[in-house]
Amino acid sequence: MDLKKITDCAKAAAGSAGTLKELGEVRVRYLGKNGEFASLMKSLKDVPPEDRPKVGKLVNDAKEETEALISAFEKALSERELKEKIKAEAIDITLPGKKREYGSLHPVTLVINEISDIFIGLGFEVKEGPEIETDLFNFEMLNM
Repeated sequence: MDLKKITDCAKAAAGSAGTLKELGEVRVRYLGKNGEFASLMKSLKDVPPEDRPKVGKLVNDAKEETEALISAFEKALSERELKEKIKAEAIDITLPGKKREYGSLHPVTLVINEISDIFIGLGFEVKEGPEIETDLFNFEMLNM
């Protein structure tokens, strides 16, 4: 039995895992249904009956130690990935906001602009005048 070797390889593989996915693959490889520790438990049938309890206890202890180690690495990796995600999604509140464009031209103004464009296209000119006419221009100069 290479219990020490398997435990050391599992620790090394868990330590070198850079993501949670890789760590999950390590967990399956060593602790899964067809993993290294499961094959060790299956090989207990080759051990003499009087030594099986001791060997089984050693295998179970090593398996529990490896599970605890992988869980600790998983917790550390998840914290690290969460910090990286928060850092990547951080919003700088000191940046100026996006200015919204409110409103549009009044429909009457749009029609006036369209009619002006038509008449300008026909050769007419648009002249601006006073907004309010006085009594002088409306009545007195017309001799009314």
